[in-house]
Amino acid sequence: MHRRACSSCSATRSTSRSAEAVPSIERSALIASPAADVYALVNDIEHYPVFLPWCAHAEILSKSEAEVVARIDIAVRGRRETLVTRNRLTPTSAIALEMVEGPFRRFRGGWRFTAVGDAGCRVDLGVSFELANRLVGAFAAPILQRIADRVVDAFAVRAREVLS
Repeated sequence: MHRRACSSCSATRSTSRSAEAVPSIERSALIASPAADVYALVNDIEHYPVFLPWCAHAEILSKSEAEVVARIDIAVRGRRETLVTRNRLTPTSAIALEMVEGPFRRFRGGWRFTAVGDAGCRVDLGVSFELANRLVGAFAAPILQRIADRVVDAFAVRAREVLS
């Protein structure tokens, strides 16, 4: 397991991979905004292209109080992929992610939002994944790690911009 502190925010990351387990990424950050507000920011999927540079398009396919099904078009290094996820919602505290369609054999994860003090929160993002093509997966894992690093950082910056 590897842990690294993020220089641009109060964040850490960890990665793990055993012979039997699928790769997983965990990332966390302390954000100076209430958990409910950061939850709403993460759940505002249609605005992802505004501040996530690799997100070419995002749309809600279906929505209820309990879940959101969303499509995100990801553009990285001249390659474009579509990921459709079912996001199970626990308002203000968690969003569980499960892939419906996309380039992965398996993709699961989630966001957790925990109040810290009166005005801040800890945000945790964890995902486990396995690409359909294992050979490509070996090359793509470092790219996915960098994307995960940037996702939490981008949400921390976005929170400062729109919630402060």
